[in-house]
Amino acid sequence: RGGGGGWGGPMRAANPGAPVIPIGLWGTEKVWPRNARLPNVLNVTSPPDVTVRVGPPVELAHEDPEADTEAVMAAIVDLLPPEAREVREPTAEELASVLPPGASADAADAEREANRRPGTD
Repeated sequence: RGGGGGWGGPMRAANPGAPVIPIGLWGTEKVWPRNARLPNVLNVTSPPDVTVRVGPPVELAHEDPEADTEAVMAAIVDLLPPEAREVREPTAEELASVLPPGASADAADAEREANRRPGTD
């Protein structure tokens, strides 16, 4: 699923004028897939690579939550490795790993997931 992002950070920052610090996380799904109730803490012999990068504060206009959210999301994307920007079809296993526990990859769930606002579930 492309872009997106919740208005929460920009909206909370607008009131007190707090800075929004972007943080890019890559590879965390290998440690704790969204479809797992607990993280995989047993993979100690060959742990997966996880990248965490923190960027400078994002300047927000505080006039349009959608524009501010786009600025924050762009700053996060800039922190991710190049493979995060490659367009490709995910495998069935990759799709299953990003669904919440109990969800299926059927058409109804796929439609709901494609149209939801992040942070609403």
